Amino acid sequence: DDTGGERGPSLDIARPTDNITPINAVGYDGSGVTVAVVEGGRIYPSNPYMTVSQSRDTGLPTADHTTWVGGIIASTHSTHHGMASSSTLISANGDYNTSGSLEAATDWGAARAQVLNHSWGFKNVASNALNAFDRRLDYIARNSFRLNVHAAGNYGAPNCGQTPPTTVYGVESPGRGYNTLTVGGY
Repeated sequence: DDTGGERGPSLDIARPTDNITPINAVGYDGSGVTVAVVEGGRIYPSNPYMTVSQSRDTGLPTADHTTWVGGIIASTHSTHHGMASSSTLISANGDYNTSGSLEAATDWGAARAQVLNHSWGFKNVASNALNAFDRRLDYIARNSFRLNVHAAGNYGAPNCGQTPPTTVYGVESPGRGYNTLTVGGY
């Protein structure tokens, strides 16, 4: 995303910071791996730096966020290179407002990809217990041998710029599952 601000162009420094360059140099570049971006919108199919081999529902709208996530994974841009640029990218799109749609998108992605990336979640203000989606991703990991990568969350401490201020207990679901690789930034 080259729009500046908080989401300025950072893929040019992310690869060296995450030590990806030497890993790619010895052959680990995503070749032979299919990654499903499971989101509420589709990846822009006409992005010149990413090839999207499949989209779950081409009738759903494209989304900036979904495209940014796809770029972090598989961008072939000379400066803003993705972390696994040789991977096969699919858009397992659903609808953020309908849990059934996200479940269908997750299942569709799990049937086609070895890695599923989720950067959305359910804020739980009552407890730190697992919910049904945490358990669903655990089931997919154990029975389909899929790696579920999930964002830790988008919520901070109480009164941390949230409207209205809420208390959030740690990591968002479905990043709480026992067989989910949950990723956070600071």
